[in-house]
Amino acid sequence: MVKHIKILILLLAINIQSLSIFAQSDTELSKIVDTTQFKLFIDTVNTNIQLSSNGNYKKIPVPWEWVMESKDKDDTDEYVSSLNYDKKVTAFAIGADLIGFHLSSYEVQRRGSAQAAAGRDIFLVYIPSTHTLYRGNINLGVTKKRIRFAGCFSASYSKFLLSDINNDGYIDVGVVGEELKCETVKGIDRDIRQGPYYDAHPVRWYVFSKDHWEYAPRFDRRFPRKDYWELPLIGLVKSPVDYVKGIYRKSN
Repeated sequence: MVKHIKILILLLAINIQSLSIFAQSDTELSKIVDTTQFKLFIDTVNTNIQLSSNGNYKKIPVPWEWVMESKDKDDTDEYVSSLNYDKKVTAFAIGADLIGFHLSSYEVQRRGSAQAAAGRDIFLVYIPSTHTLYRGNINLGVTKKRIRFAGCFSASYSKFLLSDINNDGYIDVGVVGEELKCETVKGIDRDIRQGPYYDAHPVRWYVFSKDHWEYAPRFDRRFPRKDYWELPLIGLVKSPVDYVKGIYRKSN
């Protein structure tokens, strides 16, 4: 894996008023997010990542560490890379003159019995008036994966909610994790793999502060009183957890 990669993001300042996240009557997801205007292009020749749109654009350099957004190793379980980013980008309004970008990666193992897959979710903050891009600071590492091992298929997935959880006029990001876990039990003559067992984690909130989000434990397990919206999947028909659930339903 390349350690030092220069990244360029090409941005068009969109009209943030078109993302009416503060209008309580606009509850449809299409009213508060934009999934069509921005696309991610990976230039393998010049090792650049470019985020662009039709019309005028601004070139903004972005450190590769922002796309990594994790202290763990590049490859998950050494089966697949978790850095295969999709071209689709979701944009959403954070507050006045502030736009959030959601980037997502996912790669599936094409051969082998493990049927492994892994990906990440990255958040960036863009200020159109100054053409400034900031790191979102939601460092979750690998956010979705699946793998079959010793006859048991396990999976995990993080879904993301948008809401103003602290009522300060800015949009916060909630993370809800779910997983199918396998366990190893000692048998008489060999270890036995059991499961998977389903587990859902309580929502955790990252509260917006100035130019990034910060994890706020005081809001753990709290669902917003007002409207909230779930960000759409990027490059996936269903989550890894739902995919594995489907396999077990068919087998049973």
